[in-house]
Amino acid sequence: MKLYVSQASKIINVNNKENPVSIKYNSEWLEPLNFGDILELSYEFTVQQMLKRDMFQKRLEKGKPIHISEFMYPIMQGYDAVMMETDVELGGNDQLFNMLAGRDMVRNHLNKEKFVIAGKLLETNDGAKMGKTTGNMIRMNDNPNDIYGKIMASEDNLIVPSFEILTSMELEDVKEIERRLNSGENPMILKKELAFLVTSEITSKEEAKKAQKYFEEVFQKGKQSEDIPKIEIKENTIKLNDLICSIKLAESKSQARRLVEQGAVKINGETQNQWDLNIDIRPLTPITIKVGRKLLKIYHKS
Repeated sequence: MKLYVSQASKIINVNNKENPVSIKYNSEWLEPLNFGDILELSYEFTVQQMLKRDMFQKRLEKGKPIHISEFMYPIMQGYDAVMMETDVELGGNDQLFNMLAGRDMVRNHLNKEKFVIAGKLLETNDGAKMGKTTGNMIRMNDNPNDIYGKIMASEDNLIVPSFEILTSMELEDVKEIERRLNSGENPMILKKELAFLVTSEITSKEEAKKAQKYFEEVFQKGKQSEDIPKIEIKENTIKLNDLICSIKLAESKSQARRLVEQGAVKINGETQNQWDLNIDIRPLTPITIKVGRKLLKIYHKS
């Protein structure tokens, strides 16, 4: 929960004294429910209603199983809305069914309307939504170099929707971005504008400038990029001292630890001082590691 709050604080003033943010755990009202209570809530929906959900329709077409427990999720999420007396619920459009289930339950229990705002999702060329499951999401607590680099590594067809979804840019300005792209302007120019804007809105303009400079020097200009040895590793997450040993930049974990403590290790240009730090190696975003004068680019082995 602390991590969620720290990420949300990037875009929400969680310390606003005039309109304070309230953080609730749904265990407060879900855990006291007994089996009879849950059955009573389930009477508010039919199997036909549940099967209208797009996700279930696709499963039926492909002959894939639908578990009874999956029908309970929208009911419990809807009950959350009732217990919080929700006026407005925001979420991705993949949550539209669940949010509308809550709208029905709020009307049934509280006799009022709950408004639903569903946002678009970013999808790759193969139709997969970008997120935690596919490992290509941008975390709100990513460092600026990673945020900038992930945007630059994204597909060109995501430029326009990313300006719309990931930034506070006005829609009229987004249309101008689309016009520039359709007129033949180099997508790299537009993507750099996008990367700078996203990074600055999540962190700051100063951090975005540093991230852009790092990207240009290491990845774009080829100042080092072509000459940096490339190594693939199969781990998704690995401790820093284990990584240093596995790519043979230290002979032992104790030596790797000393190098980190001495400030001799940099990840994506930033000095690291935590030897047991978990390093994420993601499919779309290589990292650079520098130990002393040795520089390597690390890729995830898919």
